[in-house]
Amino acid sequence: MTDPEILERRYPILLREFSIRKGSGGKGKHKGGDGVIREMEPLRPLTVSILSERRVLQVSDLVGCTIQLPFFL
Repeated sequence: MTDPEILERRYPILLREFSIRKGSGGKGKHKGGDGVIREMEPLRPLTVSILSERRVLQVSDLVGCTIQLPFFL
């Protein structure tokens, strides 16, 4: 992960929120780690690309408990 200060220095964006997404690690026997929330505001028109995984289909643990909350833009 890029430090907020570096991100804002390199790109014309304002980082509105950068926090832990509490509870996103699931409720199964072997809970996963919580994810993060990054809310960014472009300071001028931009074209961006997102490299990510498991954003449309949620992942499940071995006993079928949902682990990750849905992703949204």
